[in-house]
Amino acid sequence: MLRGICSFVCATLAVLIVSGSAKADTMTLTFNGVTPWGTTVLAGTENEAVFAGVMNWLDPSNNAIYTYCIDVKHSVPVGSNTYAVESLNTGNLNFDPAAQTAIKNLFALHLASNGPANIDAAPTFSNLDAAEFQIALWDLIYNYSNGLHLPADALTFSPYNGVPDAGQIAAVTDPTTGWAAQAYAAPASTGANLDIQALYLDGAQNQSLFLGVVNQLNPVPLQSSLVGGIGLLALLAVVRVRRRLSV
Repeated sequence: MLRGICSFVCATLAVLIVSGSAKADTMTLTFNGVTPWGTTVLAGTENEAVFAGVMNWLDPSNNAIYTYCIDVKHSVPVGSNTYAVESLNTGNLNFDPAAQTAIKNLFALHLASNGPANIDAAPTFSNLDAAEFQIALWDLIYNYSNGLHLPADALTFSPYNGVPDAGQIAAVTDPTTGWAAQAYAAPASTGANLDIQALYLDGAQNQSLFLGVVNQLNPVPLQSSLVGGIGLLALLAVVRVRRRLSV
């Protein structure tokens, strides 16, 4: 049975803390489910079965925005909320430089016309593609430090309902040939043209309530007070929110 967790946790994890000194743009979003999606059982940093796929959001005009999750410890708050947006390039987010580069590279490596990083419009790729990309993103964030794979995984993944299966998870997370490993190994120029941005609850900059990163290709500013300089039509995104499954 699927279960949505609508509360969020005010914790001070040292994962992605945003500096309170930076002025960020804001956008108002309502969470609208996960699709396409697979599932996986997490162990280590978090222990539960979770959705692994594309987070769907609506802005106040019912325009759709699509994102991925990068935080396995915080839940999406219920209803419409205001989120602050800040570029990874400002250096105010607590990613090490290698991780910043690898996030950009991961998207760049999977931006084919039907690739799972191509979420500037309604996704047309498969549930498996979405789940594999999501797991790779979690692997990149939790199981590497300063570009090196940890001696033991901080976060592990196993099948929940077969999408993805054990072999597919093993291939995606392989510390030598997996998707995160490829992103770390690729030169910085691979994703240099991508602007990765943080999305977190507005007013919670000093909490680890970071809810996502927005990946923007060729940004086109909108004439909108809701979004400031972010072009919604050009959005590609990764969001650090989640929906949970009961096991």
